[in-house]
Amino acid sequence: KENGSFEFDLLPCGEYLLVPYYKRKFENANSFTIFDVAPNEINVVMDHHSQLMSESFEVVGFSVAGRVIDDDGVGVEDVSIAVNGQHRSKTDSRGYYTVDRIVTGSYLIEASKPHMFFKSLKNMRLSPIDSVPNHIKVEGYHLCGMVESGDRSTLGLRTIVLTNEQFPESPSNTETDSSGRYCFQVAPGQYVVRPITTVREENRGILLSPLERAVTIERREVSDVNFSQAKVVISGSVNCVEAPCDSSIFISLRDKRVGKTTRNSINPDGSYEFRDVLPGGYSVSVQFDSFCWDKTTYEIQVLFDDSTNINFHQIGYVLLSVSSHPISLLASSLDNPDQKSVEHDLQHGKNTLCLPFSGVYELHPISCYRFEHNVYTYDTNAPHVVDFQAVEYRVNGMIEIPKSYPFDGNLSVTVTPVSSSEDSYGVVVSAERSESTETKVIYSFSFWAIYGEKFAVVPRVTTSPVDQRGLLFYPRQISVSVTTTECQLPMKPFEGRVGVYLEGKVTPSVEGVLIVVVSESISSDVVRVLTDKNGQYNAGPLYDDDEYVVSASKDGYHLVKSAENPLDYESIQLGFIEVFVYNSANEPLEDVLLSLSGSRKAAYSSNEPTDTKGYFKFKDLFSGTYYLQALLKEYEFEPQFVQIDVDQGSTALQTFTATRVAYSAFGSVNSLNGNPEQHATIHATSFDEDGKIVHHEETKADSSGNFRIRGLHSNSTYSIQVDTTGRNNRIARASPLKVDVFVNEDDNFGFDFIAFRHLAKLDITGFIKNTEIPPKHPLTVSLISAQTEDSVVIKDLNFFEFPILDANKLYHLSISQVTDHPQSRVEKRKVDTIDLREHTHIPIKLPSSPTEPVEELSQTGIFTLTFAFLSFLAWTNRRHLLKFVAEKTNRKVKLKRR
Repeated sequence: KENGSFEFDLLPCGEYLLVPYYKRKFENANSFTIFDVAPNEINVVMDHHSQLMSESFEVVGFSVAGRVIDDDGVGVEDVSIAVNGQHRSKTDSRGYYTVDRIVTGSYLIEASKPHMFFKSLKNMRLSPIDSVPNHIKVEGYHLCGMVESGDRSTLGLRTIVLTNEQFPESPSNTETDSSGRYCFQVAPGQYVVRPITTVREENRGILLSPLERAVTIERREVSDVNFSQAKVVISGSVNCVEAPCDSSIFISLRDKRVGKTTRNSINPDGSYEFRDVLPGGYSVSVQFDSFCWDKTTYEIQVLFDDSTNINFHQIGYVLLSVSSHPISLLASSLDNPDQKSVEHDLQHGKNTLCLPFSGVYELHPISCYRFEHNVYTYDTNAPHVVDFQAVEYRVNGMIEIPKSYPFDGNLSVTVTPVSSSEDSYGVVVSAERSESTETKVIYSFSFWAIYGEKFAVVPRVTTSPVDQRGLLFYPRQISVSVTTTECQLPMKPFEGRVGVYLEGKVTPSVEGVLIVVVSESISSDVVRVLTDKNGQYNAGPLYDDDEYVVSASKDGYHLVKSAENPLDYESIQLGFIEVFVYNSANEPLEDVLLSLSGSRKAAYSSNEPTDTKGYFKFKDLFSGTYYLQALLKEYEFEPQFVQIDVDQGSTALQTFTATRVAYSAFGSVNSLNGNPEQHATIHATSFDEDGKIVHHEETKADSSGNFRIRGLHSNSTYSIQVDTTGRNNRIARASPLKVDVFVNEDDNFGFDFIAFRHLAKLDITGFIKNTEIPPKHPLTVSLISAQTEDSVVIKDLNFFEFPILDANKLYHLSISQVTDHPQSRVEKRKVDTIDLREHTHIPIKLPSSPTEPVEELSQTGIFTLTFAFLSFLAWTNRRHLLKFVAEKTNRKVKLKRR
C-alpha cells in the first residue's frame, strides 16, 4: 500500500517465506527499477490464527535507470556514467544505463565518452518513488586533426582557426601541440577549419593543403581534419627528332626562391617527373647542348595542383660558331641531298644555329670576306665550335670603256702587293663584262686582300685584235689599302681611252736603233721600239696626259737629235779597238789592265781588264788618236805603249806580249779553330846586308783566309809575316812569327799562319806609391770608359783592382782624396789613358801636396811589382795579419765578419 504495509489474505496453515521485491520497467527500455530491501526474506509459520509481522522490511536502496541521448533523441552507446564522481554504469546500445544501490538523496550524475561532451545532472533528487533521472544530452563533440609534412614531422606550433558557419563573425582558434595535433570542442553543426601560415613561410614555399576544410559535426566526433605541406608533381615529356631520345638528356627544375636546381634524367619513353615539389615559382629547362628546342625553358607557378604536360620538342641540331664578321651561311645536308639548303645569318662573335637534320653538312660562308676555308664540314654527331675567321677581304673595281670605241677583246688587272720584298709579284685577275650604259661598257673585277696590306692595281688588255691594242687606262694604276675590317668600298673606276703614238726617223737610215720613250712623271720606260730598215719608228701607244723623253741608242753608233724635229736623229758610225794579250809562251793572259785614253779631240779614257782569252774590245770610239797601255804586276809588256788612229766605222787590232819579271807567294791565315782570318794583313820584306829595307810588298787575306803576295823579285830573300800592329788589329800574334823564303823564278806556296786574337776580357790592378799605409784619408780611384764609370775606395791598403774589362776599349784612370781641411781637397782629375793591351798593372805616384798635379803612369819595375804583390797578399789575408799583430801587442782585436 501507499503507506508501505502489505497483507496476504486467506492463507492456509503452513510455513511461508516472505521475500520483498520491487521491479519497474522503464518506458521504452529494457532496464528496471529494483528496490534493495532488508532483510531480503523472512520465514513465517501460519497456524489457525492471523499474524502481524513483528519484524518489518526496510528499503535500504534502489536502482536508478536513465538514458544518454543526442540532439535528435537518439541514444548514445558506451557512455560512462559517474555518480558523485564515481563510475557506476555504462550505456547500452540504445543509450540506457542503470545505477544500483541508490539511496534517497541529491546526486551529481555525469556522462563521459572520448571526443564527446555531455551536460551533467546536478543536484538530482532521487528516491524510490522518483527513481528516473532526466535524460543526459550530448552538448558537443571533438573536432580534431593534425598539421604534418610529408615526412610526418610537424611543422611546428601553428594556429588553427575554427569558424561556425552560423556565426562567422565569432571564430575561435587553438594551437597545435608539439606533435602537430589540435582539437576543438564543438556543438553539432557546420564548420570551416583553416590553418594559419605567415607571409615569410609562404615565401619559403610553406603552404598547407588544403587552405581550409569544411566539416559537419553530427552524432559523432571528427578526428581527421588534417593539413599537410602542399606538394605537387611536375611532369612532362621530351620529343626528339629521332626516337628514342638520348639518355643523357636532363631536365632541370630550378627553385626561384632559393636558386636550388634539381636535375632528372628522362625515362626511355622521353617522360620525366619531379615529385614532392613545394609551392612556388620554378623554371623547368631541358639540358642537352647538341639539340635545339622549340622552347628550352618554362616559367611556372605551382600551388596545390600538379603541373603536367610541360613538354619539350626538339626542332634540330645545334651548330655553335664564332665569326669574325657578320656573314650569311649556307648549310647543305650531305645525308639529305633532296632537302633544300638553309641560309643563316651570323653576327660578329658567338652564334647558335639550328640544323634540321642529323648528319654531315657543308657550310658555305657567303660575304665580302674570304675565310680560312671556302667550305667547312660539320657533323652533328661530333659537335664542335666552327670558327669563321676572315683572312682576306674582297676588293671590287671596274673598268669603263667608251661605247664609241669598238673594243671586243679581254681585259684584266694585275694586283701587286706594295712591298719592299723583291719576291713580290703580281696576280692577274680577269675583268668580266658586266653591264652597259648609253655611253660606256663596264667590265667588273674583284680580288682578295689581307687586312693592312697595300696593293697596286694596274689594268691591261689581255687579248685583242692588233688594231685594238692602242687602248690605255686612266689612271695608270690605283693604290688600294685594306684599312677597315668591314666590307670594302668599291675602287675608283678605271677609264679606257685610245693612246697616242710618236713617229720619227734616223738619218742616214740605220736599222735596229733602239728608241726608248720615258715618262717624265714616273721616270720609267714606257715604250721601246727598233727602227725599221728605212730608219723609221712608231712608238706607242702612250698616255695623252703625260710628257715624254725620247732617246735613241745602238752599239757602234752615235745618235744626235735633229735640230728640226726632236723625234728625228742623225747617226754617226763609231770605231772599235780589239786587243789581244799573250805571255811568253803565246798563251792568253787574263786580268791584264788595258788603259786607253784618247786625244783632246777624242776626249776618251777607259781602263778595262782582259778576259780569260786575253781579249777585250773597246767600243763606240769617235774618230781620232788613242793611246793604249797594258799593265799587270809581275809582268813587262811589249810594246809598252802604242798609239792608234781610229777612223769612223773602222776597227783597229792590237797585240801585246807579256814577259814575267816578278813572282808571288801563296798562303793562308786561320784562327786556332780553323776559321779564316779575313782581311788579315801579310807583309813580305827584303833587307840588304845592313838591315835596311830593299823591297816591301803587302796584301790582305780573302774571305777564305787565303792570300797572294805579288811582285816578289827573283834571287831575293823575303821575310813573310802577319801584321799584329795597330790598335784596331784584332790579331795579337801569329804562329810562326815569320817565314823567310828565297824567291827563284817561280811562285812559292805553303805559307800558312795560325793567328791568335787579343783576349776579350782583362783585369786592371794597381797601387798608390808615396803614401802612408793605410792612407790617412780615403783615396778614390775611378775607372772611366765611354759608357760607364766605376770607383774603388782605398781604405786599408793602397791596392786597387777593376776586374773583367773589355780589352778592346780605352779607359781613363782618375784619383781623388778628401782631407780634413776644406782647402786641402784633391779634385778628381784624369791620370792617364789606359790601353789594356799594353798595361794591366798600374802604379800611381801620389804627390806630397794635395794641390800638386798627379804624376802620370809609368811602367812597372821589379820592385814595384814585388811591392804590389806583397800588398795584395796582405790585403787578402788581413784577418790573419790583424790577429797576429793583436797577439803580439796583447791587444784585443774584434774580427768583423764580412
